Amino acid sequence: MAAIFLTMAGVYGIGHGVESMSAPRAVETSAATNEELREALFAVQGNPSAAALGASNILVSFLLIVASMLITTRRPSALWFVHQAILANLLFIVARGVVETHYLWSLGSALDPIGRDAYERTQAWLASPGPPPDFTAMTRSGMLFSQVLVGFLSGAVHLYLGWKATRPGVRAFIESPRLER
Repeated sequence: MAAIFLTMAGVYGIGHGVESMSAPRAVETSAATNEELREALFAVQGNPSAAALGASNILVSFLLIVASMLITTRRPSALWFVHQAILANLLFIVARGVVETHYLWSLGSALDPIGRDAYERTQAWLASPGPPPDFTAMTRSGMLFSQVLVGFLSGAVHLYLGWKATRPGVRAFIESPRLER
């Protein structure tokens, strides 16, 4: 099971890396009528580091697939390689979070249309009296929170994978004699 989970995480990471390297996605139709909002959404997707992050994600995700193959083939170095693959993925998660947060933070007031659109969509059911909030701060804090949340969840999944793949049962499987045909 550990090898299957490592393979699934590796394939997901490779797919996400390829997506990061591709051109920016099309903006949804509701934003197509608001030119300012559309430009802000394209700015969010226009991270100049996206291709490098995508290539790095492909590399570290491929390490997870190699680690699963080493477990399946009962290589003595499999557990060491699992540790290295998990560590590489955790370092990538931190690096991606820092780079994306820095880029989003550097956009500053260019993010205002996103915050304004979210405020206008929710104002009817929130019925918040008073002046509108500072859209730059609101959008930055929301995006910072989402980066931290995604990084934490991704890190937790990778730590779980590392624990699952290095349990004593997996070690016993790797060290057990192979059945010859």
